[in-house]
Amino acid sequence: MEYNMYLYDIMTWVMPFSAILIFCTGVYLTIYFNWINVRSFKFAIKEVIQSNISPRGEGSISHFQALTLALSCTIGIMNISGVAIIIAIGGPGSIFWMVLSGFFGMTTKFTEATLGQKYRKIYKKNDVYGGTMYTIYEAFKTESSWYHNKSRLCKNALPHIAKILAFIYAATLLLTSILLGNVYQVAEFVSIISSKSINDFSNLLILSTLSIVTIFVVKNGVRKIAAVLSYLMPIALCSYVLLCAVVIFINLDKLLNVILIIMNDAFTFSSVIHGFLSCFLFGTTFGAFSNEAGLGTSSVAHANAISKEPVKQGLVALLEPFIDTLVICTLSAFVILLAYPDPRSLPYVGVLLTKSSITQFLPWVGPIFDLIVTIFVLSTILSTFYYGERAWKFIFSRLPIVSHRMVYLFVFVIFIFVGNLFNLIDLLMLLNILIPLLVIPNLFMILNLKREIKIDLKAFLLDEKVIN
Repeated sequence: MEYNMYLYDIMTWVMPFSAILIFCTGVYLTIYFNWINVRSFKFAIKEVIQSNISPRGEGSISHFQALTLALSCTIGIMNISGVAIIIAIGGPGSIFWMVLSGFFGMTTKFTEATLGQKYRKIYKKNDVYGGTMYTIYEAFKTESSWYHNKSRLCKNALPHIAKILAFIYAATLLLTSILLGNVYQVAEFVSIISSKSINDFSNLLILSTLSIVTIFVVKNGVRKIAAVLSYLMPIALCSYVLLCAVVIFINLDKLLNVILIIMNDAFTFSSVIHGFLSCFLFGTTFGAFSNEAGLGTSSVAHANAISKEPVKQGLVALLEPFIDTLVICTLSAFVILLAYPDPRSLPYVGVLLTKSSITQFLPWVGPIFDLIVTIFVLSTILSTFYYGERAWKFIFSRLPIVSHRMVYLFVFVIFIFVGNLFNLIDLLMLLNILIPLLVIPNLFMILNLKREIKIDLKAFLLDEKVIN
């Protein structure tokens, strides 16, 4: 497994900071909001089911479409390949910390989506501008009620700090959307294609087709993207869960041993590199990267939901980490460890390892697995295009020509063709290095506005009588 030692050295300093900050904030928010991720779980499912029947309010898409748009970004090839990579690097114990991070991340996701809805901007034809960068920019303006009883120094300095943080966040969101949502997906996709020993021309043809489909869908805006993903994502999601469930059922007698391997490794103090610290850091960091709780990215999607109550969309959003991390990533980990209980003897890395693990028990599902991966890649590319576009427009809002969607689309498509030139391990390390630039502005926003969210939540629960 070759990787850049310079990036690795930087990552070893950056990752502990990000992992601890995200995990501890998730724990704190879960306690602060009185375990809302558990208490409102049933309501969130009910709201998603009913959202397509009679959506009311301003916005572009339904609760369900907003959820699938956000899930398309979080549930991508990362859930299939990323789990394999952290098992190889951090050991099986990292899965325990990944799941725990996802559980507490449900509350963090609730706060992000609520604020994204509350501070969104709606223009003509329901053209919605929202996300963490817009929330920071709007919530901390000098005329904001947040400054009530705050010191003069705070009132003078914080608006300028907030603007800087908003632009830093937008620039990082743009970069990660291209690298993670585009380049990483394409690189892993090409690794599957290459395993079939096809020629360069066929490779180019497949990437061209992927680009054409992307252009065709995204040129019609978020409604078209959400409409396509609301069909693609459930099909791919259910198919992948079914494959993993069949593999686990076949090996039901070995499942307890896999769980014991994970738990034992999660609390191993025998070494610094592959012991407790390594498991915790890789598990919590991947959990955040997988479900994006703590990064604030999916608030871009949830800002578009048709809703009169920001809190309601926040409650729907907390389903994301549950589906993404507690279900999909955990199933992927079980399948890999059933096939390869010893992480020191892994024959592949990334998506090829997951495919090898499934086909070891179900040799005939190779083409089905490839189709599922193709859908995951396409859905993630479509959703992250929209995230990146919102960031692009925020950064270049005063340059009408540059900020146009087609300019960003041109840049985005170029990276589809160069995605297979990147080293996957180096790319993941670079993305880990960029995480703090998303985390710090996002958590700055949440922790300063948490009291405001709690007041809104209390009013919503009293009005709707959601949770008994």
